[in-house]
Amino acid sequence: MGYSKKIALEEASRTGAAQYEIQTPEKTDGTLGFLWCGRFGMHRWAMPIEPLPENLSSYRHVTLCAPIWVFALCSPMRAFCRAARGQIREADLITLHHTRARYRNARREVEELLGLSLTGYRSLCCHCGKILSEQKEK
Repeated sequence: MGYSKKIALEEASRTGAAQYEIQTPEKTDGTLGFLWCGRFGMHRWAMPIEPLPENLSSYRHVTLCAPIWVFALCSPMRAFCRAARGQIREADLITLHHTRARYRNARREVEELLGLSLTGYRSLCCHCGKILSEQKEK
């Protein structure tokens, strides 16, 4: 749907940050893509992704933006965090979802996969691209 990408681009514009989009060879668009993503999400599998940028470790701070799939961190972000472990020095996380839950489980999983404590966390409830609520944590 592109909601996470929209938030990521807004955040990059606000902070002047460089942008990197996690790419996967898996089908993620349309009805079949939705069902395929749901399968990965339900099993908490990591989805194959394209190689990480070589200069990832040169950034002082990284903001990760990820949708919630089946009440947990989306599969491409799970794969990204596993691959980026040891390359990211400082990060915060923004999650997008359709419920008013905080999804602290996603935060804990990102911290565990990256091997660091996040500097901040924003949980956004989003319906059809409109942000209905936001919860922030340090």
